[in-house]
Amino acid sequence: MARRQLLYAFFLEPVDWLFQLAGFIAFLVLLILVVTDTRQYSWFIVFTPMFIANGLSAYFQTMVYFGLLYDGYTREAHRRIAWITMLLVLLTLFEVLLANHLNGGDTSIGGALAPMIILFIALLLRFLSALARGRV
Repeated sequence: MARRQLLYAFFLEPVDWLFQLAGFIAFLVLLILVVTDTRQYSWFIVFTPMFIANGLSAYFQTMVYFGLLYDGYTREAHRRIAWITMLLVLLTLFEVLLANHLNGGDTSIGGALAPMIILFIALLLRFLSALARGRV
């Protein structure tokens, strides 16, 4: 039961976790190439695998949303798509702002971390809500 709760903690399906893992591994390879001065890439190029993984997750979750609507689970579908949209938008915003900061843009590190702080607060509220209902 704990593995299932961990897996679906963000309303993400296992295929979404695979998208994110593949994007993260590709990101790490590009990061190592840039940090070791093997290649000179823009930070936006380095973060591109993460952007693609987020896009694939958004596409897959849209298909799940329409499937839930078709099956009549309207409330669950709306809750799920709202959470996933917030998660992916904040994650992508963090990645874009961090890449901008690393490229020497005018974004401060505090500004780049703001979406993650908002995401952590939302996770905390979701956890406390589940705890109050006795679902944890």
